[in-house]
This record gives sequence, C-alpha cells and structure tokens, in this order.
Amino acid sequence: MASQARPIHIKTRELNALNPVVIMFTEFHAGSNMTIIPEKVEIKGSIRFLQEDGQEIFDRFKRVIKHTCEVHRVEYELKFKLGNNLLSNDARITEYVRKTAAATLGDRSKVTTKIRTMAGEYFSDYLQHAPGALAFVGINNPEVGWDYPYHHPKFTIDEAVLSSGVELHIRTAIKLLSV
Repeated sequence: MASQARPIHIKTRELNALNPVVIMFTEFHAGSNMTIIPEKVEIKGSIRFLQEDGQEIFDRFKRVIKHTCEVHRVEYELKFKLGNNLLSNDARITEYVRKTAAATLGDRSKVTTKIRTMAGEYFSDYLQHAPGALAFVGINNPEVGWDYPYHHPKFTIDEAVLSSGVELHIRTAIKLLSV
C-alpha cells in the first residue's frame, strides 16, 4: 500500500510548548514475507529540539518506549546517536546578512526574521568556534510545482536563485572584511 510520505510527529503534554520538540519516525524495517511474523523490527528516526539541554526529552522518550514495550511483552534496544549542535546565529553577523540580503534582492520585504527551524545543520559546528550566521535563500518555485519541503522525496530547488545566494555570500564577505 503506497501513501504520501509524511513524518509522524509526536508532541507530549509533559513538555513546555514554548520549547518545540519534534519526534519523527522515518525508517521502518521488518519481515521478509507477508505470511511470516517478523522476528525483529527496526525503527529509526530523529528527535529535534531548540533548547540547549535535551536530557529531559531523551528521558521521557526512553520511558515511553520502555513502557510501550513492556505492555506488549517485547524486548527493545534503544540507541541515540547525537547529531548536530544547536545552531544559534550571532546577532551582529545576522544583522549584516539581513542588510546585505535586502540590498542583494532590492527589497527589504523579502527578508524575514520570523524563521525558527529545527534543521540539523553542520554549520552549527563552525558557530561553536567563530561568530557567523546561517541564512536561507528561497529555493522553491510553486509556479512549476517545486514547493515540497526538505527531505520530501519530490523536493527540488529552483536553480535560478543560486546566483542570488552566491551574490549574498560575496557581498556579506566584502562587508565584513571592510568593518
């Protein structure tokens, strides 16, 4: 049975709603034949959050898994592989990037400050050592059906905007080197 690919989102009432948490199960492997009960099931996914310390989130997730498995009398093994650090832009650099983006696009209304994202990004590792800012460049184009979210199987980009992204990087670098 085929269906639209969508991650499963779980939100618990036990956590502060002002600190978003997303738990997604995105990979499921079980069985070898439709008439044989699988001996083993492997489920993978990710837990994302915007606060520095996520231990409470991991502890609550472990508790839910433990109790669910106990109710169904199954054994489980739970492993966490830590991903990226929390990405937090430097305020001063971010303001340079915003001004440069407005100049590059010729329209301040196309630059927003309203985005918070749970994107796992390796750039966060650089920001642990030096001030910087990650900026998103609008790469979708709904007019031609290129408006699927990241990680969707039909995700693609409008390559026509890549030159604006390059220009934004060059202008920002020149601006910061002249400060």
